[in-house]
Amino acid sequence: FEDIFCIWTSVVMIVLTISETLGLPGPLALARWTAPNSLEFQLAVLFLISNLIPTILVTPFTGKLLRLLQQWIPDRGAEAFAKPIFLSETALDDPGTAADLAMRESARLIGSLTSGSQPRHGDPSDESTSPPEFVALAKEIEQFLAQVATNSRMTQAEAHTIHLVRSELGVIRYLEEAVRDFQEYLYDIEQEESVEKSVAPVVESLNQLLDLARKCAEKPVVSALAQFREATRKNHPSVVKAKAETKAHAADLNQKSAAQISALCDAYELAVWMLHRLSKTLERTLTGD
Repeated sequence: FEDIFCIWTSVVMIVLTISETLGLPGPLALARWTAPNSLEFQLAVLFLISNLIPTILVTPFTGKLLRLLQQWIPDRGAEAFAKPIFLSETALDDPGTAADLAMRESARLIGSLTSGSQPRHGDPSDESTSPPEFVALAKEIEQFLAQVATNSRMTQAEAHTIHLVRSELGVIRYLEEAVRDFQEYLYDIEQEESVEKSVAPVVESLNQLLDLARKCAEKPVVSALAQFREATRKNHPSVVKAKAETKAHAADLNQKSAAQISALCDAYELAVWMLHRLSKTLERTLTGD
């Protein structure tokens, strides 16, 4: 839309300039009239006009333009996500660089996880129910690391690093399963308005922990990873509080709703445990232990 607006602005200004050469008052005449003795002010007025007039003219048609763009240019967000951004064949002979690039791609996988609800599509352990773009990117990373691992000139330390990065990818896949399980239980609960507000503590807590995981994966620092590991302990006060507050709401609900909330809390606990495993894996990858 921004590109179309730029083209539209150019067309409008060309038309106004041509009309001015034909003797009709236009932007240049207005700029000279407002500040006859200041070239800088005239330029400022022309810049304002070049944005203001096209905006006024296009505003009534914004909705129609957006609908046309949606028809002409389909959403390729998922397709774009499935393609690696950082992986490069030139890094295959440099295990250290390859490991770093793979970790950056893995951080993208973590960043795609949220605690939002989604319908249940089957057994969470079945990879076919995972988002296709997540699966595609994870396979690209795994294949890249497998190619790196065949490098015969790799040192023992480099081979260990590649092994740790592959372990990290495996944990991320298990984390996605756990988060998806949580999302599906949440979807079942959200179908009942009386229950939806009761689960806010665990939803907010999981979202915060996922955000923390993303930040640590994107910029792994020992101190931040230690904080991440501590925050995902099973008995951490914030984790215990989130579960307790959610289960407290279940006491006033019917048996079915209470069972749903209990199942959601179990899924939350599993997701937190997987995040704790991820924190340890990220630490080992960073330190090489």
